[in-house]
Amino acid sequence: MKSGKHTNSIYYARRGIYSNNHSSNRKITYGTITMETTVSYIRTATLNPEQLHQQQSSILEYVQENNLKLLKQFQDIAVSGSDDRKDGLKQMLEYIKVNDVDVVIVYSLNRFGRGAASLLEVLFQLKANGTEIITLN
Repeated sequence: MKSGKHTNSIYYARRGIYSNNHSSNRKITYGTITMETTVSYIRTATLNPEQLHQQQSSILEYVQENNLKLLKQFQDIAVSGSDDRKDGLKQMLEYIKVNDVDVVIVYSLNRFGRGAASLLEVLFQLKANGTEIITLN
């Protein structure tokens, strides 16, 4: 388990705003966060390469612009948001449990799931591990 006290926040990076329920010592600068370790998650509902490229390029651009360390990228390709078989998402959540990951970068919150229950489940799991979320859209 990670040391230190963290609360979960969702940062809307492109809009320069953030939802701040934040009591850690991290430095926040206009919608970005200084952190050591990040992972990303991508999900597309179809095999459309444009969707995949848009999410990947947006995340990589954000990582480069903010000089972040991207440890790993998880993805589910051609998986519906309402489908429970999101192996990439499950792998990411397991990875976060055993590794010190400060932030998950995701293109949009609905990439985690379309239903409120599944989205909340992911958010609670991330909060339990002290991991925050940056959403780009």
